[in-house]
Amino acid sequence: MKKAERFDVIYCECSGDIVAAFDLWSQGQSNPSPPVQTYSSQFFAFARQARLRVYALSGNPRPARSRRDNFCVAHHAKTVFPIPVVGYHLGQFVQALVLARLALRHRPRVMLVDSGVTDWIFLLPLRILGVRIVAVLHNSLWPNGFSPRTLLKRLWLGADRLFFRHVAHAAFCVSPLIERQLRCLAPGSALPVVQFRVLFDPRHFPPETAAPASAVPFRVMFAGRIERNKGVFDHLAAARLLETEHPGRFVHEVCGDGGDLDELARRVDALGLSAIFRLHGQLDRESLLARYRASHVVVVPTRSDFCEGFAQVVAEAVLLCRPVVTNAVVPAAEILHEAILEFHTDDAESLAACIRRLAASAELYQAKRSACMRLRDTLLDARCSFGAQLSEHRDLFRAEPV
Repeated sequence: MKKAERFDVIYCECSGDIVAAFDLWSQGQSNPSPPVQTYSSQFFAFARQARLRVYALSGNPRPARSRRDNFCVAHHAKTVFPIPVVGYHLGQFVQALVLARLALRHRPRVMLVDSGVTDWIFLLPLRILGVRIVAVLHNSLWPNGFSPRTLLKRLWLGADRLFFRHVAHAAFCVSPLIERQLRCLAPGSALPVVQFRVLFDPRHFPPETAAPASAVPFRVMFAGRIERNKGVFDHLAAARLLETEHPGRFVHEVCGDGGDLDELARRVDALGLSAIFRLHGQLDRESLLARYRASHVVVVPTRSDFCEGFAQVVAEAVLLCRPVVTNAVVPAAEILHEAILEFHTDDAESLAACIRRLAASAELYQAKRSACMRLRDTLLDARCSFGAQLSEHRDLFRAEPV
């Protein structure tokens, strides 16, 4: 029987096409679509520099596998159980079994696991096997300011507390909020917690110093997934209020796709707001940039039932010199607060009031745009990226010095 190949690190992403990303990276190409450098490509670059042997996987359903040098990259499709609530966690448990099987076969020193791959507590057996688990958190553990209230959510949070106190070897996270939550779950723990930021590709964000040509109508943009918990219906409610008070003064450009797009379109038609609340669907990069440039402000109205980790769209708007209206559930608001006007979470009237304030005050609007320009360099600083932080903390992987 052929002896199983040993790997230093098993790297686990949730559902992206990691094989395609690896093939592009290994050929020296960047992903032509997203405006950011993928986390997987940053990890691959770190692993090559550190001379690590890597098995990388995601739960993408497309059957695919790729092999080059010290890297083996594959898709292990997640099993889906169509049972409310229980089915999700059952699928997470099955994916944990997949990881355990790979760990037993390839005996890695470290397993780097993204949030969403599986429920954290299901990784306990891997720690018993001697595998050091490094968690990578792209989402908060609970929405900022809204602690879990249901019994089930409190139970899962208790399980997370056990994991981060006694199982995790280290944690990487995308915002100060997540770090505070980890410190809250594991007070006094020696758990290393490392923050990193999205690494934006400057080519997708040319300096946009020009303001929109006209202040009438005042254009409000939403860019992201069209889902209830992302606040799209709150945005619609705010648009209705503004249209009632100031007919024709505000136009709302909604860009993106998602499970609630059809319902949103029906609601817009029923309210007779199609002329001022425009649904553009998923746009290519150039078309999306054109919408950003034509807009005056970007809204990110995430609701209190979504565990936002950072909210990349806030940073994109700031990089394109567009002020943002958002709330405290969005962690980016803490980091980029100078360029933001904050409204009360889940409150459409408060959202409308903030939009109205920016439209009414040229001084306030210009102050927020000036803040955007000041924050550009911070957002484009590669020293804060995932790859840079992996290199900074290479001792977590017992990587060889370069």
